Amino acid sequence: DIPRSCTIDDDAGCKYTLGQRIGQGEQGGVYRFETTDCAGKAAVAVKAFDQRRTRKMEASVLHAVSALHPPPNHLLTLAPGFETANREGTCCGCHCVVTEYVHGETVMHHHGEGTLTPDFIRPLILQTLQGLAELEAAGYMDPDRHMRNAMVAGSGEEARVVLIDFGSAQKVQWADDQKSPALDNVNRVLADIGMMVMSAARAGNDFIESFQEFKEFQNRFRAQFHQFQSVKDVSIFAHAFYG
Repeated sequence: DIPRSCTIDDDAGCKYTLGQRIGQGEQGGVYRFETTDCAGKAAVAVKAFDQRRTRKMEASVLHAVSALHPPPNHLLTLAPGFETANREGTCCGCHCVVTEYVHGETVMHHHGEGTLTPDFIRPLILQTLQGLAELEAAGYMDPDRHMRNAMVAGSGEEARVVLIDFGSAQKVQWADDQKSPALDNVNRVLADIGMMVMSAARAGNDFIESFQEFKEFQNRFRAQFHQFQSVKDVSIFAHAFYG
């Protein structure tokens, strides 16, 4: 655990203090840090790791993701202005990375609380696939990708899906005439979304139309799967289907 007295500095010399623990993963805790030293500076998240090796693995993914141009819209990225801290990789004696702070709850939390709305099913599918395509563009796939590792940041029309936790991500390479190994991510994620939509449809009529539309999308996806070479192809297909 990171001690309560822990502080971190950004590259401009602004001091950040520990606010609260905001999550716990298999590899360590996640903490919110904020500053009162410098006006206008956003809070950041610090993920602590039990082992240097696991920190190095996730940091390599975050560096690749954060270097994408244009910047990813649906992936967690390193916090800007913390290059020194992220290069050194330690915070108060713990192995760590400093990332953007995503204010929100996981998709699975919203599903469990019944706060997932029918209007958000389309954005959920499209933005999740876009995030997987962005991860693929960074040269990685995540064989353990589930919707429990997806956050909903913001609310209403501003709500945005952000994929987090890349501890299981693996580098991928494929030839032009081969399928991307990252396509395996799509089936697992769509199965998670399908489970949520089906469960919601059983609980109330509001989701029946969303469920029927999703089933049609899934059927067409399966019928055309042999045509897809990458997750990006699937994302383009999904945007065309949902308009």
